[in-house]
Amino acid sequence: MIHVLAGTMTAAQARDAVTVGIDEAARRNAPLLLDIREATIPGFAYRDAFAIARAFADAADGYPHRVAVLDHYDDAFLVTQFFEASTAVRGLDVKAFVDEEDARGWLSGRELSPAA
Repeated sequence: MIHVLAGTMTAAQARDAVTVGIDEAARRNAPLLLDIREATIPGFAYRDAFAIARAFADAADGYPHRVAVLDHYDDAFLVTQFFEASTAVRGLDVKAFVDEEDARGWLSGRELSPAA
């Protein structure tokens, strides 16, 4: 399932939005594509990504599917990768992507090539 975050929001609003996404994906028992390409969070920093990752992991407790996070490849992508790592240490299978086709393929079980 796809959950899109769009527009300007605070870190707290982003946290709430991603937990809604994981709750809905869990209810549907489906992998989640979290599309954050159109979201803007002024002043967003690593501490915010960590707080969102913690809330996301708490909401995803027992969630058995992969989660792909789709973002633009820019300076903010490093923070998206930090989110990926922060959720991975909590046992979630989360991967950051810039290419939607790669993200969908990975969600469907396709393994990534070493260059991806």
